[in-house]
Amino acid sequence: MVKLTVMYPYHPGYHFDMDYYINHHIAIHKQDPLVLGILIEQGENAFRQGPDPSMVCVAHFFYESIGKLNESRTPEKGKRQAADLPNFTDITPLDQISEVEFFDLPDSFN
Repeated sequence: MVKLTVMYPYHPGYHFDMDYYINHHIAIHKQDPLVLGILIEQGENAFRQGPDPSMVCVAHFFYESIGKLNESRTPEKGKRQAADLPNFTDITPLDQISEVEFFDLPDSFN
């Protein structure tokens, strides 16, 4: 399994509309049959008692293989996503592709 992670790093004065992100921006991926699952995280920082998280948002997209990820992430989709970015944030996202070595969630997780 392969995971594409898109991270939105915190910076002072940032703009990030989580409602728009989940209900509009991510909708493109929800309809993609090549995406096995999507996990969206909103950053918090209670663990270190600091006021600011490292990341405002982290999104994980799961695929069967790197080939399926590449098949899914078409140039057209990339252009639509880039054009939509100003509608929900002023943060430049960082991407990482990872091979998932272990994945185990209990059935009750959903």
